[in-house]
Amino acid sequence: MRYRFILLCGITALGLAACSSEMSAEQRAILEHSISRPITCKAGNDCKEKWDRTAQWLIDNSTQKIAIRSNSMIQTEPVYVEKYQTSYSAFTLTKRAAGKGNYVIEYSSVCDKQVQCKPSGLALKANFVRFVMGASYPTAALQQHITQMQLVMEEMKTANNECRKKRLSGELKTYQDSVTCSNPLILKIFERIHYPYMDLAQEFTAKRLELAILADQQQITEAQMQAELVKEVTHINSTEQARNISTTPSAVIRQ
Repeated sequence: MRYRFILLCGITALGLAACSSEMSAEQRAILEHSISRPITCKAGNDCKEKWDRTAQWLIDNSTQKIAIRSNSMIQTEPVYVEKYQTSYSAFTLTKRAAGKGNYVIEYSSVCDKQVQCKPSGLALKANFVRFVMGASYPTAALQQHITQMQLVMEEMKTANNECRKKRLSGELKTYQDSVTCSNPLILKIFERIHYPYMDLAQEFTAKRLELAILADQQQITEAQMQAELVKEVTHINSTEQARNISTTPSAVIRQ
């Protein structure tokens, strides 16, 4: 199993929730999981079928007309913003070589930063991945994996919250004490689920400790801690995705 850091909404900040208030952690987990693995294909019929589905998805879901369509890129016209300040995404979908006859289909959407996207970028991408993967996407296994993942998320949130409560009650005196309390518990959970990139888990917990020390020294606020940890999570997600792509043996998503 592979768990993306971005799924662990409850532990990115020192007691602050890092997930959007627009959906629950479980709902976000389901969507995030569905886009956590790269869409890969083998040269020949496999890539042709997936690339055809890519084009069909865009035709069905984009309000913009297709501006560019080739064997390696499909791109819509720029973002369109309605008078009610609702933005409909512009899309760029690409197919790139990943070596040894393997290809990766990548999704990118852009909204006007001044308005709200409709629907959300996360929901759109999850829908895209499910559609392009088609019958090769194992729904039953996915649901089982999501259930297990939700339990892991709750364990990590519990570990973090227990140490946070000790800090708020005065049993632990500093942010550093709180993170020193919760980091080993978080690492043990990663180890128990056999997370494949423990160096990234250690990088994450080290960053939590570094920021906690800065907070104790009053060099940053709690809000700044959260912002910095979100940046760290984004960096780790990018690293993990690159590793996943390099180790994905076939087009079928395996649990």
